[in-house]
Amino acid sequence: MRQLVVLMGAVLGIALATPVVNAGIVQEHSGANDPDGVEGWIRYVGSGVINYDEAVIDTAFDNTPAWKIADTVGGSSRNYYVNLSDSDLADADSLGWKLSALVRVDGTGYCDDDGNVDRFSMYLEFGGSPSVIGGRWAMRLGSDNSGNPLVDVLNQTETFAIDGNGYHWYELIDADGSGLATLYVDGTPLASGLAISDTYADSRVVFGDNHRDPAGNANYAYVGFETGSNLQPVPEPSAIVLLLTAGGLGLGAHRWRRGRRRDCGLRT
Repeated sequence: MRQLVVLMGAVLGIALATPVVNAGIVQEHSGANDPDGVEGWIRYVGSGVINYDEAVIDTAFDNTPAWKIADTVGGSSRNYYVNLSDSDLADADSLGWKLSALVRVDGTGYCDDDGNVDRFSMYLEFGGSPSVIGGRWAMRLGSDNSGNPLVDVLNQTETFAIDGNGYHWYELIDADGSGLATLYVDGTPLASGLAISDTYADSRVVFGDNHRDPAGNANYAYVGFETGSNLQPVPEPSAIVLLLTAGGLGLGAHRWRRGRRRDCGLRT
C-alpha cells in the first residue's frame, strides 16, 4: 500500500504542475481497500450470477495491492458505483473532468469473439444526467488470446492493444469542459475528440465487471474521478518507469497497436 501511495503522490505532483482551476477528487479507490466497505462506493451484483471480489496482493507484479473483481463463468455483473451531485456535474460540465484507473486485466481472451463491441469484460464509466452533461463516456477493458490488454471507448471505432499484461493507467480526460474527451494509456494520448457514448439518465461513476459476457478478471489498484480545468494525464511512460524504479508497481511494456477486434485479436 505504501508503494501505491508514494506513486500516486508523485504522479499527482507532476500532473498538478499545470495550473488547475477548482480541481477536486470526487471519488477514488486505492489499493486493496474494500470499495464498498471503507471507501463509500456502492456494490452492485446482478441476480443469479457467479462471481466474486476480494483484496489481493499481486505477488507476480511487485506485490501491488489491488481489489480483484472476477467474473468466473460469464453472464455476470459485479461493479461499484457512486452517485454524483448536481454540483459535481456542473463542475464537470463547465471546467472539465478526469476518469483514471490503474488496472491489470488478469487472463486471456476477455474480448468478444464475434466483434460485438459491447462485451468487453471490464468497464469504467462516467455518466451525467441529460440536463447537465447529456450522456456518458465509457472505457472498456479486455485482453487478447496472448493476455495483452485491449481498451476502447464505447461507440468509437478503434480498439487499442497494449503489449504487456501488467498494470496500465487508463484515463479519459475532458481538460476544458468542451464535452470532448481524450483517451490516454500510460500517459500517451491514443484517441481525441471523443464525444459522449450515448444518452444516459444516471449521474454516476462506475467501475468493475459491468457486462453479461464474457468471463474475465481484473485487479484494480486505483480508480479516481475528479473535476477541474487543465487536468493532466499521468506522466509519459519514461517518467512512469523512473517512478516505478523507486515505487515498485509492476506495469507492462508501453507499446500500442490499433485496429478492429476479431477473434479476440487485432488485425492491423
